[in-house]
Amino acid sequence: MFKNFQDILIRNFDNSFPLIATGNRCYSNKSNNWITNGIKILCKRKRESYLLQRNSNNPQVIKFYNKYCSILKKSNHRSKKMQIRHQIHHSNNIMKTTWNIIKDPTGSSHPYNPITKMNTDTGSTAIPDEIGKAFNDFFIHVVENSDSKHVDINKSKESLTKINNGEYTEMKVIPITENEVINIILTLKTKKLSGYDGISNMILKYFAKIISKPFSHICNFSLTNGIFSDRCKYALVLPVYKKGERTNRSNYRPISLLLSLSKVLEIMMFNRLNQHLNSNRIIVSEQYGFRRGKSIDKAIYLLTNTILSSLNKKQVIAGLFCDLSKAFDSVNHSVLLQKLYYYGVRDTYRSWFKSYLTNRQQKVIITINGGNHSSNWETVTSGVPQGSILGLLLFIIYINDLPHIIQQFAKPVIYADDTSILIQATNIMELHVKVTDTIHHIKEWFLVNGLTLNLDKTNIIKFSPQKRKEEHNHLSYLNAIKETDSLKFLGLELDKFLN
Repeated sequence: MFKNFQDILIRNFDNSFPLIATGNRCYSNKSNNWITNGIKILCKRKRESYLLQRNSNNPQVIKFYNKYCSILKKSNHRSKKMQIRHQIHHSNNIMKTTWNIIKDPTGSSHPYNPITKMNTDTGSTAIPDEIGKAFNDFFIHVVENSDSKHVDINKSKESLTKINNGEYTEMKVIPITENEVINIILTLKTKKLSGYDGISNMILKYFAKIISKPFSHICNFSLTNGIFSDRCKYALVLPVYKKGERTNRSNYRPISLLLSLSKVLEIMMFNRLNQHLNSNRIIVSEQYGFRRGKSIDKAIYLLTNTILSSLNKKQVIAGLFCDLSKAFDSVNHSVLLQKLYYYGVRDTYRSWFKSYLTNRQQKVIITINGGNHSSNWETVTSGVPQGSILGLLLFIIYINDLPHIIQQFAKPVIYADDTSILIQATNIMELHVKVTDTIHHIKEWFLVNGLTLNLDKTNIIKFSPQKRKEEHNHLSYLNAIKETDSLKFLGLELDKFLN
């Protein structure tokens, strides 16, 4: 059903809007939206005044020009200020908008560094197609060298029962309406990037009302039959550089470009699953990632406030900041489906998620010298799609039972896959014992669930007031996790004195 609908949609789209070759165009910079027509007129008159004073020895003319420049500078500043206020006021994500405003003048908003060379399993290559294949092989098979082979479904289920001995209510099937389809499409981010069909979110919005009736029928067929169309499982993957050596594949994050229609289906399911999680209060309070009423600000406040409160009580406190290797790619599908079933996602909905997770295909796209190069399609056997709103929620469900195994001796603060744990004690010896116990428990949990704790990048900080005499008792774990004096927590630079 979806296949026929998509074929008709693509055929009509291609016939109505054929691709044509165009020259380079100069697009206006969104960061200059503060330049109003009035400011343009003032700038033009400033130029006229400049030419006048340059050829004049009259001090009154020079004085007028200097005063005019001062007025224009104040007008520019006022207009920029108003534009920034407008952006922040109308933003759905104030933190992200603020950072984009800060980064824009520095030119670091969208740095472009083409991938021209990459280290592979057989050596180094500069051939574009080989680079694409190397990336795809790495993204798909990287979990094979992780702790995913130690997954224990039975032990994973045991940790679930510690949350709630009773059963959660079963998730209800809620039909989708034409209006819901339209609203979901209109709330998609207006982006020009598209999946393999070439239809972007921006284009889809133009004919949202036209396709709402047939597509709502397809969505309801998907829901009632527990089937996620294979056509929606193909993702174009862009390697996004994080940090470190640019020729090392492990320093890139895979971001999936999904079909716009697939996103509509995913948001439809996201809304229903999220409603079920909220009404049953399933997601733990320690999780601050992508939850209504939660935010990075609140996670940072909780962490810093807990540390300060502990220090004021003359307690010793340490922070364990965990780094998970390829967390989203390592999600085991069998374990995830088991957890969904436990939380009430059963029968048709469970079949839908099983269909959604299995037989997914991806290929890597890289741009070199203005041309696109890609790998072949390959099957993804684990993980959840990065760049997908449903993938994020599924990962949050996957690690939802983690806080319960350490609550008796530690306080977790989690933002999606960023796991930070505060450990309080009355003295340094007790702290050592609690740190060791905490690491032992979380390592076992990660192992059972197929996630890998990167000991090299996991750090411990022992916090202390600046006036306290420095103690020489350093914290560590089997000489693998070392104590540090400072690190970055959710974008915030943090040191042991909480500066």
